[in-house]
Amino acid sequence: MALDQPTATLIAALTASVLSLLNLWWTHRAGRRGEMRTQYRDLLKPYVADLGEALHQIVASATVAVHRKTQGRTPDDWLERSEAACTRLKELRVKAKYPLWRIEDGLRQITRVASWIKHNIDRVDRRDKLLAAAEELRVALDDAVREAYLNGCPPGLIHRWTVAYKARKLRQLWDDGSLADEEAD
Repeated sequence: MALDQPTATLIAALTASVLSLLNLWWTHRAGRRGEMRTQYRDLLKPYVADLGEALHQIVASATVAVHRKTQGRTPDDWLERSEAACTRLKELRVKAKYPLWRIEDGLRQITRVASWIKHNIDRVDRRDKLLAAAEELRVALDDAVREAYLNGCPPGLIHRWTVAYKARKLRQLWDDGSLADEEAD
């Protein structure tokens, strides 16, 4: 069955128009996604540097306080720095709550680290476990915030699960002084 000239022209024109419409739809969709990513980055941009700094300062200052305590020096000034960073992170958490949806529990848990270390400064084993768990949570939060900013969208499922797990692990360590994972070993 051979196509005559008018039928072939009609099929070619129909195919070109369908492809043109698909291209228009795809271009519109891609442009809209790009705009949404840009808007999300703009929403998160004022908080990224301060979040990173506060997260680092909480754990680093608590770690220095513990080292000073083990050297027989007073850890009070470093604990105050850690508490100040916790206060700053609490303020940032409220402001960045919606851009960082579903990792706010991790942010909430890490704001308690300075207080927990202060209460356990003389309990070597417990404070070291608290610091290790806090550092794991800090790294998970850093990764989640960085991914959110670079991708221009809220943290992905894996990052949210990782932050939730690390936050739960830190909280469990504070609540009962042990980790279920270590008790199973």
